[in-house]
Amino acid sequence: MPGKMVAPSAPDAIEGSRATFGLKPAMATQPTRFTGPQTPEALFAERQKFWGGFMNFGTGVVIALVVLLALMGIFLT
Repeated sequence: MPGKMVAPSAPDAIEGSRATFGLKPAMATQPTRFTGPQTPEALFAERQKFWGGFMNFGTGVVIALVVLLALMGIFLT
């Protein structure tokens, strides 16, 4: 059918994408890997910081649920 648009064949689609090969990535890359804390004291401090944040989050969630349940008890009875 002469008036119908047809997608390009696979070789044509590949030819169109070759222009992007060989270009450098737009974002910078970091050449070194992070291996974690280097001393036992740093490891302990990192774990303390994590658990402190986790417990603060858990406490906040519990308080929010108690407030929600109290408000439901007040307004739905």
